[in-house]
Amino acid sequence: METYSAQFISELVHTRRTLHAMPEVAFNEHKTAAFILNWLSDYPELEIVSGIGGTGIIATLNPGKDGPVVVLRTDMDALPVNELTGLPWQSNTPGVMHACGHDGHMTCMLGAIKVLYGIRNELSGQVKFLFQPAEEVGRGAREIISSGQLDGATAVFGFHNLPTMEKGMVATIPGAVVAGSHGLDITVRGHGTHAAFPQEGIDSIFVATQILSSLYQIPGRFFSPLENIVISIGHINAGTVSNIIPAEVRIKGTIRTLSAATSKRAVEIVQTSTEKIAEAYGAKAIVSCEQGLPVGINNNQLLQDVHESFFEAFGPENYTLNCPPGMFSEDFSCYSQVAPSLFTFIGTKAKDDMPFLHSPYYDFDDEIIGTGVKYFVTAARSILG
Repeated sequence: METYSAQFISELVHTRRTLHAMPEVAFNEHKTAAFILNWLSDYPELEIVSGIGGTGIIATLNPGKDGPVVVLRTDMDALPVNELTGLPWQSNTPGVMHACGHDGHMTCMLGAIKVLYGIRNELSGQVKFLFQPAEEVGRGAREIISSGQLDGATAVFGFHNLPTMEKGMVATIPGAVVAGSHGLDITVRGHGTHAAFPQEGIDSIFVATQILSSLYQIPGRFFSPLENIVISIGHINAGTVSNIIPAEVRIKGTIRTLSAATSKRAVEIVQTSTEKIAEAYGAKAIVSCEQGLPVGINNNQLLQDVHESFFEAFGPENYTLNCPPGMFSEDFSCYSQVAPSLFTFIGTKAKDDMPFLHSPYYDFDDEIIGTGVKYFVTAARSILG
């Protein structure tokens, strides 16, 4: 089992904390990109393309051999969250923080570059180190794909840290690994009136409550318990004062599923039931279910090809294929539509009350940096020898 020196890890911890202190939101990762490009300048044989989608970077390690092309992907962007950790390396930018661990993901990639660069002559093909912007808004991967820089890729690998899984555990699953998403946007239109005379209008708030009740019943009444579907509402807006029944209510939410078929059916049911409920009360519902991200699919053959290498690298106690798929979405899913891909989770849970992703108290666990480096290195070597 490959191990890394204390000095190597210590340098990466310093790098991670530096990145943590300089977070930037989607498509604005300019200082982050400059930091990475400066770091890459120590490796003169890397072929670097920058500015992809504005701030994305691909550094290619090309040993000059006509072999496979392996893509290792990390995300770059932070979140519009005000950090409350109080750590010495906490965000220097009020209202922005690395609350999802992308600082740690980038650090693991930088460590993998150093390792793989040192054995570049042993590799049978190319490694493309992809630093992707704008994962949090679900648009960065599509920018990378549309650039053509990944055309001809043999395999794409990525991982995400997971605070609900035991620290150091490396887990994945064949097939669907993260959910596809649809954005749900409903406008309920009635007729406004004085609150003391509801009979003189059509109460858009009352109609909206009936629609909400229906939406929450869809997963359990229209789908098998064995099908994975979540419908959640995160935004409701209506009215201005207490004595006026408003003419309009705006509802926003999300639909998450693990199959395209389930997604298609869910959208149809939401559309039909919402419109019919509004109609029954004399109101009108305008429903938009916009396609977000596709279901993330791990390629079965690719997983078979790398399984033994991962098993040897992490051992049976720290590697499993018994990983429940996540109902969150990740734009890594877009890569699975253009090349064989594998998305993996690395656990960071050290105690029961670990802050979860997107929490203002979250911080990436530096103790798994070595695991993340090993994941990227093992993925590349399992394909390129």
